[in-house]
Amino acid sequence: MSDLSTKKRVEDFLNKISSYPNLSEHLPEKIAEIECHYGFLEELNKMYIDIKSKLAQLKNIKHIIVSGHSAGGALASLFSLIYSYDLSIDDKKEIDFVITYGSPRWLFDNIEYKQLYDDAVPNAIRVWNKMDAITYVPFHKPPLIPLFTETISGFIHTGQSFCLDGEYLNQNLNLLIENMIKHDNGQILNIVKKLNPNLTNALMNYVISEDFQNVISGGLLNCMRNSYIKPEVTPETIKVYNDRFRENFKEIESYADKCLELEPFHLMDLALNSNLKDTEDLQDVGLMSIFGITYNFFNTTFEAHFPPHYSKLLNELISEQEQTNKDIVSSKKDLLDDFKEEEIKEELPEEITASYIINTEKILGYTTESDFQSGSIVEF
Repeated sequence: MSDLSTKKRVEDFLNKISSYPNLSEHLPEKIAEIECHYGFLEELNKMYIDIKSKLAQLKNIKHIIVSGHSAGGALASLFSLIYSYDLSIDDKKEIDFVITYGSPRWLFDNIEYKQLYDDAVPNAIRVWNKMDAITYVPFHKPPLIPLFTETISGFIHTGQSFCLDGEYLNQNLNLLIENMIKHDNGQILNIVKKLNPNLTNALMNYVISEDFQNVISGGLLNCMRNSYIKPEVTPETIKVYNDRFRENFKEIESYADKCLELEPFHLMDLALNSNLKDTEDLQDVGLMSIFGITYNFFNTTFEAHFPPHYSKLLNELISEQEQTNKDIVSSKKDLLDDFKEEEIKEELPEEITASYIINTEKILGYTTESDFQSGSIVEF
């Protein structure tokens, strides 16, 4: 995650294909000038000649499918681009499909680069799920908040979007944050049930505020860079920690000292810079909400990234297709075509208030089947 997201790991490195001789030696000049994430260029440069040699040995194979998961998905896409334009290959295999799972962004945001990729690899499908945080990085557009000053942006995804668990087309950071809050309503309920009604309403207003969203999104990235989740860490474990915070905070008067309790979890600086310091009544429950939501979702999003979760979601769609005779792949493609012609509109109230959320059937239970754009955390 750190390799994918931190500016200082990218600015001093070579991002053009032309800087990697094993990749660029037999490419047209305009292809060699394409810019990509340097980490994937470095890795593919080590293995490209070997892969090309092994493919050449498959004399009876004329068509191939290129696939990969996570970083392997980015490498599969990059390989397909370079292999398709490689002028040194006499018996080139035709790439029927490129199918990636949980791939991060890897191509610089340039309309010409995107067109060159689409021309070479027209049948690329990018499979992802909305809880998989790796698919949201590196960012496309720069975030509009100071917490992400060290996070790189300017990258795009390639291929046809195929979200396994919703009608989403883009990895907008707001979509991830919406799911963080909505997924962890159990953590919020655990905190809310011990509050008086007035404080409950104040907490809900804070939870849907831009400041809170900034903190937990920054917290998620910090955790991914600096932490790992042990299998034995469960929502119950996180609840135990939060109950411990509740008791500890009673003995601590200074807000800065309360934030110090979150230092081992890489959340202290974010909490210190939040507007909780100006709201004395909310400090304790606000800090507990930041910790509970961030770490519970941190655990969930790692599970969502790995192949067993993708297999589960794929099997569910296959079962749905068999039961309904609905061609799910075609319906996803139709959605993409419709999106290109007319921007999808939200079906959310003009203003999402605390009372709106509290009065819904499930706490924080609002949904949208298009790309969530509440607040100003990140642009498209």
